[in-house]
Amino acid sequence: MNDFPLPELDDSYFGDERALLRNMGRDHVGPELPLPSVFAFARAKLRRWLRDDRSVNEPAKPSVSQRELMAAWHYQHARKRYTGKRLMLLNPNEHSDVKVEKYIFSLNPTIFSNGAASLVWGTANGWTAFKNPQVPFRAENIAINVPVPGLAYVENIQAANVSAQIGSVADAFSFGAPHGRDLSLPTLPPQNTMQVQGTWTPHVPPTREPDLRRAERELQEWLEAEKERKKESEESDAPISYRLNTSEGTFTVLAKNAGEALEIARSKPEWSGIEFTSALPGSATRTRPSGRAHFVLAIDFTGWATVIA
Repeated sequence: MNDFPLPELDDSYFGDERALLRNMGRDHVGPELPLPSVFAFARAKLRRWLRDDRSVNEPAKPSVSQRELMAAWHYQHARKRYTGKRLMLLNPNEHSDVKVEKYIFSLNPTIFSNGAASLVWGTANGWTAFKNPQVPFRAENIAINVPVPGLAYVENIQAANVSAQIGSVADAFSFGAPHGRDLSLPTLPPQNTMQVQGTWTPHVPPTREPDLRRAERELQEWLEAEKERKKESEESDAPISYRLNTSEGTFTVLAKNAGEALEIARSKPEWSGIEFTSALPGSATRTRPSGRAHFVLAIDFTGWATVIA
């Protein structure tokens, strides 16, 4: 606040310092002061009235307190921080030099101890599943799709040269999907292998017995149909449609057997020089059922890996 009340000035006062002093009042400066000091005092008071380089006729600017400035600063930065958090949901690797995401690394058994091609309900077997990741991968969870206890056992879980299983065998049901079991394996580079070994028991869950019985019934129906087909073929001289796979395409001929079909095909001049690789019956061909229901064991590792470009 000013020390003295601001007088009502006009332009004439700025050119007449004596009039200005009379307007301010001699009692404020004292009669004992010399006139130059009085003028200096008056000019100093005038600068205080007109501080911030404002002219007399310029309207005063609204003042903003420091608290209001800090509140505006915090609000602006809070909006930027919240916007950044929302954008990270769309691209969490935006400001990272290394792009890392969560992946599922799946394995299936490919080696079986009894020489079979897959796991079969009711038949004991040993199995091994192994695979190399395409990118560096670190597993944090394992899930195995075993529906009941006592069906399959896990003997070893190994990432490169590090085994994640200590002690005896574990029931694969304890790694059951969908949640599986948490673990911490070392980061696996692409040149190393993830390997899981275990055994398959002859146990058949009650829920799978209908599938096993159906497979056996389909095999029996196929055998009976083949007997009838063979009997009809021996009693009849009617040719059968054979499909021949060649190096230049697939052709169909009518013959009594596969050897005769090849001879007929080779006798055709337009097919000369073609190498016949096999002769398969056409509509009469049926794939023989195995008679046993198969089970596809799936082992899923969930963990972090660098993003595949």
